[in-house]
Amino acid sequence: MNRRSRGFTLMEIVIALVLVSLIMLGLLTALRSMGGAATRVDEVGARVDDARLVGNFLRSTLEQTLPLGRVTAEGVGIYFAGDSASMTWLAPLRIGPLRGGVHVLRLSTENGAEGRALILQAAPYVGDQSWPDWSQVEPQVLVRHVDSFQLGYQAAEGEDWRDGWGDAMRYPARVSVRLAVNGRRWPDTVVALVGAR
Repeated sequence: MNRRSRGFTLMEIVIALVLVSLIMLGLLTALRSMGGAATRVDEVGARVDDARLVGNFLRSTLEQTLPLGRVTAEGVGIYFAGDSASMTWLAPLRIGPLRGGVHVLRLSTENGAEGRALILQAAPYVGDQSWPDWSQVEPQVLVRHVDSFQLGYQAAEGEDWRDGWGDAMRYPARVSVRLAVNGRRWPDTVVALVGAR
């Protein structure tokens, strides 16, 4: 008996197409997952970079706090003031549009169109004895989407942290910056102030 060679049946072709479609669907799902994972890794990397850059900037600026005195109506004092929501100090500024020279700096938060932001204001130090009018000083945004921000002050190592610094005659030994951005808490930045030594 001589059989004639036959081609594939319709059922075999349909089954082959279904199998190829399932394999392609699996591959596309895997590619989409990898693309989403890469995006999430990039977002985490950007958050880590932001935390590192802001932390390093604050650390280097606070470490250079200048121990200059000032005379006010209340008497002799220092260029340092702080509470849990803002801090003002005197230091050289080496980055940004106001690069170079000594500045009176203020770190605080501000509500804007994109939510709450951590801002730095810098006014050139001109030797006067008063604080700048901060409403006239342009803020520089350090970080957007701030959930929480808290400053702490320590008089000496080993002592309790305070929410404010009211001693007009001396600097705190250390300053702590706590920050949460986009639902994530950043590592605390703790800086020993040179002016306290």
